[in-house]
Amino acid sequence: MRRIIAVLSLLTIVTVGSAQERGSDNIIDMAHEMITDMVSDGIISDEASADVAEIANILSNPVDINNATPEELNAMLVLTEKQINGILNYRKFNKEFKVIQELAFVDGFDFTTAYILSKLFRIGYVDTSRRILKNEFVGRVQFSVPKQRGYFPKNDSTPPAFIGKPFKLLIRNKAEYKHWRVGFTAEKDAGEPMFSNGITLTDFTSAFVEYNNPTAKLRQVVVGHYSAQYGEGLGLWTGFAPSTSSVETSVSRRYTRLRSSMSANESDYLRGVGISLNTKPIRTDIFFSHTDVDASVVTAKDSLSTDYITTIQNDGYHRTRSELSGRHNISQILAGAYIDYSRNNIMIGVGSNYWHGSMPLGKKEALYQLFRPQTDNITTLHANYRYYNHVVTLYGEVAWQSTNTFAGTHGVDIALNNDITFTIAMRKFGRRYYCIKQNPNSRASQPGGETGFTLGVSANPFSYLSLLANVDIYRNSWLAYQKPFPHAGYKTTLKAKHIINNDNDLTLRLRFEEYDGASKADKTVQATFRKTHVRLQWECRPMTPLKLRTTLEKSRFTEIGGNTSEGFWIGQEIRLTLDNPRCGAALLLAHFDTDDYDSRIYATVPDVPYSMSLPTYNNRGLTVVGRLQWSPNRWLRLWTMVNHIRYSNIEQISSGNNLIDAPHKTEIKIQMLLKPSYFFKSTHTMKKAEEI
Repeated sequence: MRRIIAVLSLLTIVTVGSAQERGSDNIIDMAHEMITDMVSDGIISDEASADVAEIANILSNPVDINNATPEELNAMLVLTEKQINGILNYRKFNKEFKVIQELAFVDGFDFTTAYILSKLFRIGYVDTSRRILKNEFVGRVQFSVPKQRGYFPKNDSTPPAFIGKPFKLLIRNKAEYKHWRVGFTAEKDAGEPMFSNGITLTDFTSAFVEYNNPTAKLRQVVVGHYSAQYGEGLGLWTGFAPSTSSVETSVSRRYTRLRSSMSANESDYLRGVGISLNTKPIRTDIFFSHTDVDASVVTAKDSLSTDYITTIQNDGYHRTRSELSGRHNISQILAGAYIDYSRNNIMIGVGSNYWHGSMPLGKKEALYQLFRPQTDNITTLHANYRYYNHVVTLYGEVAWQSTNTFAGTHGVDIALNNDITFTIAMRKFGRRYYCIKQNPNSRASQPGGETGFTLGVSANPFSYLSLLANVDIYRNSWLAYQKPFPHAGYKTTLKAKHIINNDNDLTLRLRFEEYDGASKADKTVQATFRKTHVRLQWECRPMTPLKLRTTLEKSRFTEIGGNTSEGFWIGQEIRLTLDNPRCGAALLLAHFDTDDYDSRIYATVPDVPYSMSLPTYNNRGLTVVGRLQWSPNRWLRLWTMVNHIRYSNIEQISSGNNLIDAPHKTEIKIQMLLKPSYFFKSTHTMKKAEEI
């Protein structure tokens, strides 16, 4: 472990530009906090938040505010629907932005948000007479104590179940020069081997080379690992996928088309070549991908049968010999194209892609898999649209798959005035609709057979009060895992935020969910379950560098006609950020008490950038989380995070190989950052950007 920490002391990581909000801050830090809140609010899953590194990729390249297309603005995930439409309408009536500061006069912005978000934009294209080389290198080591059972031998003759060392390692490097970008990512989870057992370097490695010139007809070429996102996710979507905005009710997706990937997600990526051609108002993407993925495979018993896939796995763990046996044991090809037309307030796009696996998807092992495709290839055709004006935004997508099924989602956002916005959306997926490289809004990982309806409203009746309410109602006409019957449910969120003054605000959130599932007493009997979560949160800034957040949350889980369990969480978070010296600290103290796992509470904790922690709190105990950051100069940042949890009602944590024979656990993360930038002058001399 000492060697690893010594190696990391030589590593560096990057950050994305700085902004100021009550003191120096960083845009990626702001985006990270936004994503953290979205995970905490249930807007995105903790699995999707693994792509938080993609936020840095999006925000690291300011766009020309006068020429950015609606899709480019949509790709900037920190912008709200109202802000995007405000920018487009401002350009329509004022021709162009003369200075970035005009953002303060755009609908959806105020002076504070305009100042922060102005860092994402520029006016005109980059001056190539001063060529800038940027390099970003990321390193993080993570480990926990005490060790899990899997790291200890069972007896003198049986080695430990986990083959590798008990630390997690992440390394990222990205360099940019003019229109070129290259990147590399390497990651190993705790317990996974390095340089052995068929692993050349680390368990997950990726790299890319990208050319991106918005003014050229050959707009983009990316070779290596990349993501592809189009429409509403019905035809093709890999990577980060929020279902709604953190401040709005809209379910419209913010797709980013082809984009090089720095994510450490081990399954949801493409690897190959992607090309984008720009002949305004038409843009065309062509892509090809070949990847090896983990899967559970049934081997043929005789020559008349064939091997087939039962499950495509995405947890990414390869710690034991059993997990290693399923590593990259099937290959898949994805090829396709997408073309769209964009002019004025209208965008229409159509696309097609073909998926092929090295062996077919599984046979009918259970009744709920009856409509699952039993084939080694699936063709998907999809078309999406978007229309907007200052009042209405229409959006949607339809898709057809070669399994002879259709899927569709459509929505409308209506801004009655500056204070009230409505969202109405519906979705319907055929029973045979199957997602491998798709990710539509739904309540199930495989949404085949689902019909859903979403209604939302946000309002600002007063300058100091914002209200939000939405409900999602769904029904599935077919069976699902552990649901041997057609099932239905709904989820409602109510949120009120009261801005007491510039330094104090109070937020109340109520989330109510009801759904069908198998009875705990008899898995073949249908039962109805209800979940209720009430959260009260107060944020206070008693002085410029100090921020306090107090959170109380109550959970309740009920099986109708059965037992009821409850949970409680109270936490106090303190954040301190100083400009001179450039340093900061965060501390979270929390107590939790839940009756069982069903009444568990999820709560995000202060984490390092490009990482996300969403612990599950059940049983009874205390947690203490501390994070320190220090910037000794303008290009170096260092972080240390310690997360300690102690239970008072149990003596062991988890089970199996993950069992910890103690009532406490401490997780430690160490991360460092360096972002050197160099200017190349006409004399071909090179200096650090800070020296000019």
